[in-house]
Amino acid sequence: MNRDLRYPIVNSAFLREVKDADTDLCDSLNQLRHYCNVRHDSMAYSSEQGIHLGRILQQLRDQLATHFALEETFGFLSAPQSYHEKFHQQAAEALSGHCWLYLSLVELSEQVDDFEYRGTLRANLTEVLSELASFLRNLEAHEMLELELMRISDSVMAKT
Repeated sequence: MNRDLRYPIVNSAFLREVKDADTDLCDSLNQLRHYCNVRHDSMAYSSEQGIHLGRILQQLRDQLATHFALEETFGFLSAPQSYHEKFHQQAAEALSGHCWLYLSLVELSEQVDDFEYRGTLRANLTEVLSELASFLRNLEAHEMLELELMRISDSVMAKT
């Protein structure tokens, strides 16, 4: 992110619109949650499933890059002055979370591609699914933070 957001605030209307409009991202996340929730027997795990998992991760990587760019462009603004330090800190945390989450997903996607290329995805499936579940939990916590920021922003706007 290259903008100076000294006092970041949330434009909840635009942030909500970005989130609501991204049905493809939701579909990809649901597919990955399914991978984590279904018990996988590594011996029965086919290379086609590995290729499919890799494709979903690549697709999610691209979707998340676009989604975060839209959120950062339209959902976060810079206030001319501080009006609530904790809110600004939480907004800054949400913004920095975009980079961290994206890089985590890129790393996981590349790891799956590497395991698939080497033919070792089946042997590393438990590790991959554990890392995927961890990523999804971190993304969910991030989304909860953004929802809280939107709630606070709506509350502040209702008082003005």
